[in-house]
Amino acid sequence: MKQSFFVALITLILFSGCLTFERAPSIEEVLRAMEEVNEYQYEFYSTNIGIIESETFTQIMTGGMNLKRREGFEEIMTYNFDEELIEIYRTAVFDGKYYHHQLRKNKGEILENITKENPLESIVSSENITTFIEGHFAWPLHTLSFFLKNGSVKLIEKDGNLYVFRVKYSKETQGEYYEYIGNLTGIIWVNDALPVRVFLNITTITINLHSNITKRATSVVRGNITYSYLTPEWLLRIRKRSN
Repeated sequence: MKQSFFVALITLILFSGCLTFERAPSIEEVLRAMEEVNEYQYEFYSTNIGIIESETFTQIMTGGMNLKRREGFEEIMTYNFDEELIEIYRTAVFDGKYYHHQLRKNKGEILENITKENPLESIVSSENITTFIEGHFAWPLHTLSFFLKNGSVKLIEKDGNLYVFRVKYSKETQGEYYEYIGNLTGIIWVNDALPVRVFLNITTITINLHSNITKRATSVVRGNITYSYLTPEWLLRIRKRSN
């Protein structure tokens, strides 16, 4: 259930040429700073509320990457409306290998438990490994970049050493069977031209054009990112078993 269609966030970076801003950075400066990130980690907490209980769930999403070490990981733990763990989704790149694990449960019963580990070269050429890692584990930065580029952004205040921006974004699409309306409002805390904390509120409306049935859902995402990288314990255990 890697259905985290939402968003992302960020906290303090160390990279060559980093400047300390004594003024509010522009959106262009924030976007350029994000493009230079080589290592980071994130942790998001998401609450997704549907119109029926089966569509209500919470997620804890952690992940990160280190491009110099050619390593990255992601773990998504999903809980139902009763706070029961119903899915664990993990992916990782390490030591030239690609690892994927998915566990699905229902009322304690394991429905699916799949683990795969392959040589990375069987999936991507060695010269494209960095691009592969970014594509899999930098989606929070890419998502946030998209909203900053395409949404309405304005500075609302300063919070200590952080600059606080408000973001708004809306999209409406219509196909043969469905009409989709999505609205996002968010608050982004920025430090030294990089987002370090985020609060997002996302509402979606899906209209079935044949039955005229309308479904509404709300997602609330809170999170932060640190611009350093530490291999998680579960990946260390996998690496130990692999050796």
